[in-house]
Amino acid sequence: MLAWNSLKPGMQNAELLPSCVEYRYPPVNLRPIDEYLFNHELERGWESCNAIKLSNVNILGHSWMQWNYMRFVDVYRPCHGPRRRKRGRLMDLLQIRHPAHSFDEALWVHDDWSGNYFHWLSDVLPKLVAWCKTDEPCRQVLLPQQLLLRPYVSESLALLGFHGLGFNRPHLHLNSLIVIGPTAPTGNFRSSLLNEIRDKLLEPVSKDATKSFYISRVDASKRFLVNEHQLAPILMSYDIQSVQLEGRSLAEQIELFRSCKLIVGLHGAGLTNMLWMPAGGHVIEIRRKHDSHNNCYFAMASALGHQYSFLNADHLGNVQDTLYAELRIDPSLFEDYLGMICSC
Repeated sequence: MLAWNSLKPGMQNAELLPSCVEYRYPPVNLRPIDEYLFNHELERGWESCNAIKLSNVNILGHSWMQWNYMRFVDVYRPCHGPRRRKRGRLMDLLQIRHPAHSFDEALWVHDDWSGNYFHWLSDVLPKLVAWCKTDEPCRQVLLPQQLLLRPYVSESLALLGFHGLGFNRPHLHLNSLIVIGPTAPTGNFRSSLLNEIRDKLLEPVSKDATKSFYISRVDASKRFLVNEHQLAPILMSYDIQSVQLEGRSLAEQIELFRSCKLIVGLHGAGLTNMLWMPAGGHVIEIRRKHDSHNNCYFAMASALGHQYSFLNADHLGNVQDTLYAELRIDPSLFEDYLGMICSC
């Protein structure tokens, strides 16, 4: 059980995980000219992961308040976006006119990005795995109804032994709300937790890894290869199957990648499926040239015991943000590298 310490009346704190340092293997095809992309990621450390227990909390839109103590506590609400301005808070307070939807005790583990497949699996599920280690009894997870309706959310909660409490009302009251902080900064991972997620959701672990997949983003509205059609005959010649993952359930994606030995794909949530690939696989990420910031899949591959390599793609137009860029990769460069990897 956790050792809860009182921060102030109605608020307790407990350390869920201690501070840690993670070490990563460099990409297998790293050249001296590209070392600046990864050198700052080879050793990363971060602070402990804590849980905050708040008693008698009213959730009014984006604002959290403990009426008993006449104070806002929404600073403990995990989010990536800026805090709301005073006008937004006043509008939230107006929600008090609605009857409260009450719960006894629940966990708050999501933030503004948790609806994304990558962020749900790599940011949220590690919190739940860490919580399971404490033997604390609460297994209720409070989530917006639209998030709970995503199949991979409800499926993964059930597999880990949690129950989702969906809400869509503007006014909630909880006798106890437990907020679990990040186990690592987003895009970084505690390798032990990632491997435990794989073991818990992938039983029994497959040992027969024979398949190779290219994750297509041909129908994506952002971040896609404009010349993906030129890669199709190259992929076919190396027996690499092109797959699209939109609309597939979590169970379908696990089953697809559990016997995979090679994943090739553009930077995107589909690469998260390396979670289901047996340790010792190979991940080839197609990246925007000169991007030294978006290294989450490099970090994930290292944490899971996979080899990682990368191919640079040129961005077109004026968009510099990897998340929105239209990219083009040299087909001859792509073919040469696949030939080298597949012949090993």
